[in-house]
Amino acid sequence: MEVLLKKRSQDMVLLKPICFVCLFFLFNLITLQAQSNSYILYLKNKQGTTGSINDPSTYLSPRSIERKNKQNILIDSLDLPVSQSYLDQINMQGAEIVFTSKWMNAVCIKATSSQYNAILNLPFVNTSVSTFRISTKKNTQATSIVAQPNYATYFSDYIGITQMHQMGINGKGVLIAITDSGFPGTDTLSAFKHLWSNNQIDYYYDVADKESNIFNDDNHGTYILSVLAAQATDYTGIVPAANYILLRTEVAATESTLEEYNWLRAAEIADSCGADIISVSLGYTTFDNPATSYTYADMNGKTSIISQAADMAYDKGIIVVCSAGNDGNTSWKYIGTPADAKNVLAVGSVDMNNSKSAFSSVGPTADGRIKPDLCAPGSNIYCIKPDGTLFIANGTSLSTPMISGLIAGMKESYPALTNDALKSLLLQSCDQYQQPDDQKGYGVPHFTKTYKLAGIYTDNATSVIAPNPYQSGELFLKVPVNNELYNIEVFDNQGKLNVSYSEYTTSTIIEMDDLVKELTPGFYLIVVQSANNREILKWIKL
Repeated sequence: MEVLLKKRSQDMVLLKPICFVCLFFLFNLITLQAQSNSYILYLKNKQGTTGSINDPSTYLSPRSIERKNKQNILIDSLDLPVSQSYLDQINMQGAEIVFTSKWMNAVCIKATSSQYNAILNLPFVNTSVSTFRISTKKNTQATSIVAQPNYATYFSDYIGITQMHQMGINGKGVLIAITDSGFPGTDTLSAFKHLWSNNQIDYYYDVADKESNIFNDDNHGTYILSVLAAQATDYTGIVPAANYILLRTEVAATESTLEEYNWLRAAEIADSCGADIISVSLGYTTFDNPATSYTYADMNGKTSIISQAADMAYDKGIIVVCSAGNDGNTSWKYIGTPADAKNVLAVGSVDMNNSKSAFSSVGPTADGRIKPDLCAPGSNIYCIKPDGTLFIANGTSLSTPMISGLIAGMKESYPALTNDALKSLLLQSCDQYQQPDDQKGYGVPHFTKTYKLAGIYTDNATSVIAPNPYQSGELFLKVPVNNELYNIEVFDNQGKLNVSYSEYTTSTIIEMDDLVKELTPGFYLIVVQSANNREILKWIKL
């Protein structure tokens, strides 16, 4: 079994926790020799795998197994490593194994045409994908404006970051994987020193170049990590106490379909390590080779490899948060992939006036689903550069870690919540939940509202009204089940009917504050009735 290591400065230390992943990792296909091409092979089954469903400890970390158990997710054949017997037979044909994917039961090989044709005739090979093509490099640019904020955005209260910190919630115990294009400076800057001294970097790896050094290449991952995790006198990340996995999957200088497979491998690594959240500030629509580019019709949540992988990650118990894209003011205008995936939380951008940022990509998906799912501030966001200075940037890349941070705060606060319930409560806390659209989705969430909704949702009583007693602000009624017609009646202490309301619920939470705002202070009885249930709640308005 391979023991994965992490590198800090010049010292090598054991990975904490140990992550068990397949023995094969991606390497940069730019180095391929002319006589060899690279192919993805899909295999028919996993006969001969070295893993066992009954003993997952050889290929999953204890944290990963625990996370699956908490989410009631069964370990199945997708978790098992690719058959070693099949890999040996492929090697015998002279091909080089580049990487494997257990979720897709696939293997990437480097082979000559004759070797490839021979391998296609092996009885366990199902289908293949044609040769990868790598194009010339592109230049990237950074905008530099010096500033001195306390948070990544001056309007942090808008989504409840400040309030979350005032409640003592900062991501402790939550493991977040970031997939990006490089993390230079994160091993040396004082703003990230606490992550290393407190052992909060659980694992890091350059999937794209098959090496341990992620502290070079493009700066984008550093910006994202600063929004989430920085801790300095003049800058505070959203969840600086969380633990992190840093994975480079994106080659900033090119745009190739290979990067989708990089991300697939990174998601499998994150799963093996036990990640709770994957924050994905990237997306794909067109590639340097036009023949491999997507059309809008492909944004259906199932065509791209990366959207398939993102939904697989969710099925394994990980919440995937992804940038919607920055094509809102281009001819493409729509979201990219994996933002189109069914279970991904696609994040758009708003400005300080709660207007959709012009650049923020829109929906719907090609099959008619609402996207983006929600929004967060993404205009004029402060980030930390690898040299330690601050600058202002724009993009859904920056709104994505803000949502990832809020989710981490909720997971710290309510670790027993299922991912389905947490996503639902987060969307219910958004400011246009009742009227979602394809510009901003369900709108912008607020941490304190999500937190309150979760408190009601997790109450053991079948029906709950909170807060109780109540003075002003938000008032929520929890009902036993969703997708049912409820009749709600409010009687005063004289038995007079003051409110009569009916709603066919799509969730288990009904907002009540508009219904009772005209009531005078006093004692009330609230009757909650459906076809199969009737309850009477005592409630006090101060």
